[in-house]
Amino acid sequence: EPRSCFLSAPCLLRRVAELPSLFPYAARPGQAELVAFLRSAADEGRHAVVESGTGTGKTVSVLAAALSSARATGRRVVYLTRTNSQARQVMVEARAIAAKSGERRLALALQGRQHLCPLRATDPEMAAADSEELALLCKDKMKAAEDVVAGRKPKHAPCPFHERGLVEGNAPLLQWIREELPDAQGIAARVSASGRCPHVLTRGLLLEAELVVAPDGYLLHPGLRGAFLRWMGASLADIIVVIDEAHNLPAQARELATARLTRTSIERALAETRAFGDPVALGNLPLSRLLRALDAVFVELSESYLPEGAEDALLPPEEFDVLLLSSLQASTPGLDRPLAPMEESAAAVRDSA
Repeated sequence: EPRSCFLSAPCLLRRVAELPSLFPYAARPGQAELVAFLRSAADEGRHAVVESGTGTGKTVSVLAAALSSARATGRRVVYLTRTNSQARQVMVEARAIAAKSGERRLALALQGRQHLCPLRATDPEMAAADSEELALLCKDKMKAAEDVVAGRKPKHAPCPFHERGLVEGNAPLLQWIREELPDAQGIAARVSASGRCPHVLTRGLLLEAELVVAPDGYLLHPGLRGAFLRWMGASLADIIVVIDEAHNLPAQARELATARLTRTSIERALAETRAFGDPVALGNLPLSRLLRALDAVFVELSESYLPEGAEDALLPPEEFDVLLLSSLQASTPGLDRPLAPMEESAAAVRDSA
């Protein structure tokens, strides 16, 4: 057999006869060849791109190939999806593979924190927060819950879901996930109904999961990738990555690289300026005035350029800069100077948390 089986037709044909025992169904025409091709690619650490029509069994073929390679090479599988329906289908096939193999290795479905946080249903601040703001708020509330349980005075309102998990434990829910391999929506519903935090619970299971089904941002977002791999206790070399609907990658990359500033962020920043003495940002200009000017520019731009019912609009070049500079009576070079004191103020806020 050649050193590389990836592009060797005779080698791949021999492997077709060795269709992984993980494949849970009678193979359709072409599926055995696809599994053999993908297994060889995974074994040899190569990239493989597959295009096939809906209903041709891509998901189970990819999953069987990736899991069989992972078990042979001591790695794990991260299956990235764009939609909930794609993730649910992966979990359906994971349960079928578990039933066929007779082994109940953990397949864990994740969702973003914004879909898992039960506090968002009752807390307006949590509900209005974007993903980055939600992560910060969640961190504060989790730390406060841990302080309460440890008998320390919390600096923030504690998360009651995390607090209950710390006090009463999560053992029955963890066992249910290990045995039933539910999808992310099922986990969120059942864990939230028990009064516990789905995000904390699923994050704690990542260390033992053989298969992790997650939104693609978990690996594609530079700020989240490191934390995700730490939670898994893995490096990129330790995992086989499957990206569903890979033709969406350019759009997703642009989305992740796009900076966002919301009015909710500005309101939270204003609250922090009041709590920390309203530091000077530009000459003798208080930081609160800069933030209010930003908010006013947001409002003016949305009223001028955002059509009714639309979520976004294209602005004329430099329109934002012109309005902000006019409002502050500042020059473009002068507008760069607030950054350093603002970063220092932000560090002080983080250190006090």
